[in-house]
Amino acid sequence: MGVFAGILGCQAPPPHQAGPVSAEVHLAPTDQWIRPAGQTAAFPGRPVDLVAAPDGKTIYVKDHRGLVVLDSATWKVLQELKFPEGGSSWHGIVITKDGKRILASTSQSLVWEAAINEQSIEFRRKYTLPGIEGQSSSAPAGIVLSQDETTALICLSRNNALAVLDLATGKVLKQISVGIAPYDVVLSPDGRQAFVSNWGGRHPRNGEKTAASAGTPALVDVRGVAASGTVSVVDLSSGTEVAQIPTGLHPCDLELDAARGLLYVANANSDTVSIIDITRREVRGTIVVTPAEGLGFGSAPNALSLSRDGQTLYVANGGNNAIAVVPLKDNADPKPAGFIPAAWFPGGIINDGNHLFIANVKGFGSRTPQAGKPGWNSHGHLGTVSKVEIPDATTLVKQTQQVMQDARVPRMLKAWERAQSPAKPVPVPKQAGAPSVFEHVVYIIKENRTYDQVLGDLPQGNGDPSLCVFGREVTPNHHALAEEFVLLDNYYCNGVCSADGHAWAMEGYATDYLEKSFGGWARSYPFSGDDPLSFAPTGFIWDQVLMKGLTFRNFGEMSKTQTRPRSASFKDVWQDYQAKTGRITFEHEIDIETLKRYSSPEAPGWQMRVPDAIRADVFLKEFAEFEHTGQFPNLTIIFLPSDHTSGTRPGNPTPRGASGR
Repeated sequence: MGVFAGILGCQAPPPHQAGPVSAEVHLAPTDQWIRPAGQTAAFPGRPVDLVAAPDGKTIYVKDHRGLVVLDSATWKVLQELKFPEGGSSWHGIVITKDGKRILASTSQSLVWEAAINEQSIEFRRKYTLPGIEGQSSSAPAGIVLSQDETTALICLSRNNALAVLDLATGKVLKQISVGIAPYDVVLSPDGRQAFVSNWGGRHPRNGEKTAASAGTPALVDVRGVAASGTVSVVDLSSGTEVAQIPTGLHPCDLELDAARGLLYVANANSDTVSIIDITRREVRGTIVVTPAEGLGFGSAPNALSLSRDGQTLYVANGGNNAIAVVPLKDNADPKPAGFIPAAWFPGGIINDGNHLFIANVKGFGSRTPQAGKPGWNSHGHLGTVSKVEIPDATTLVKQTQQVMQDARVPRMLKAWERAQSPAKPVPVPKQAGAPSVFEHVVYIIKENRTYDQVLGDLPQGNGDPSLCVFGREVTPNHHALAEEFVLLDNYYCNGVCSADGHAWAMEGYATDYLEKSFGGWARSYPFSGDDPLSFAPTGFIWDQVLMKGLTFRNFGEMSKTQTRPRSASFKDVWQDYQAKTGRITFEHEIDIETLKRYSSPEAPGWQMRVPDAIRADVFLKEFAEFEHTGQFPNLTIIFLPSDHTSGTRPGNPTPRGASGR
């Protein structure tokens, strides 16, 4: 953990490899500079939500492990307290009016209550909120206390319900059905109604296209991507949902302006904030919060904070690593006046009138050392919380210039420029629409290895040989390709696990759903594309190919494979493959309809008991047919995951054996 001051300025630091340049400056694998304004407190967690003590002296942060306590004056970490059981959910922390108790939700079926003492906090009680028919976790998320604080209203994501919890008895009094995957909840000024944001929107009607999300049919578009977002209006006296208001996609954080009767909704997958008139129960306006007109999708507004006078809305843009400052006074068409630099992927925000307190989910990346181990591990999270003085107009201009530079906005706008005149085909065109020399691309997806682990022994690369564990002897083909073509020694992977890694590989983006799930993958672990709520609204790489009228074939990506018989070991599979007896067969499951339609029915997906040699043979068999017909696809994806390895588990192969060499 540490505390240090942020810097101000609009000129980007000099080029550098990904990682820390100094205590204040980091370069993310996305090639975005991380230079947060104000003061930064860092700790080994992924913070997703936060709340202030009533007296303002303490900030309580919810990270993927539990709670972190910060002194708001010194900005020092006072305490880190893990949940006794379970990991943190995406959202949900609340403090009582007297400042003596905190409630925080987990990713499973628990809400923990912590008692606040003068020097520390400690967990005193847990509330259990069972899943549907008690068979699974309920995945509690957002929490709000009733006006008399005798009950808590809690979003149960997997139950598609709002729970009413009696805090005296610990019993759930009722569960009120709402939309799909409720995330946040706020109370109306009179306490008689609740407003609930629904990640998956409304329930589908008969005949509409659906895909399963944690057991619930969710409305999707032709690509299989979630296609609805709503806010539920709940009458608490009758215990029923009385209306649903359509919003942008993936509505998450809510902020209520009680004086004006307006509800603000952050739509993470639409890059917008909806403004709802709670009396009319309709959207009155939409705020676009991207840093520049014409910029592609990816700002991910996922958290909100309203100034105390109701004149300014602060929006956490996770994808821009910034806070959008939106003036609201007498503004019929609100838009950002500027942006404040945050750390990597801000995901929670509050303010006290003078300062913003920002929970940065990814913070400075994976930079917490693993005890006794060299190098870095992708799970060595180093999350941060920023304390930033609310800027005046002059400072905001400077901060906005820095955000534009650090978030690569000018470069991205330039990349979106279309080629204006015919150009000579080149391997990598500089502008969209310009021709390339390539007609066919073979995209090979492998698993969970860094450059150093595989190619760190190449003296011509920017690698560390001490970290090379799968060198030339184990990976001769990788070495041959690198030496003949290109090293890519400073090409960085942004994923830290299979769930977000496959999203980056297939969508070029990881959604708010993925970035906040590290306390426990409550709804799904969607590395195989099995949850439409986790997908980016821009779709997949194959969608772009097919929309251009080009051809595509998939060999195993986002597929799950089971051996028949299930008891077959790697050795059994390997021996059967070598002997070609055919006694062991495979069953494959692909959830995304479009991908399934363009996939080889014989290609194995994720299954560590299948050597990559079998996967390669399936491709080579079809490749021979392509040679014969001349119909080789424009895009071919081949999944070869055996470099994931099975560690040192008994009965599993060594890395060399896993590849089928």
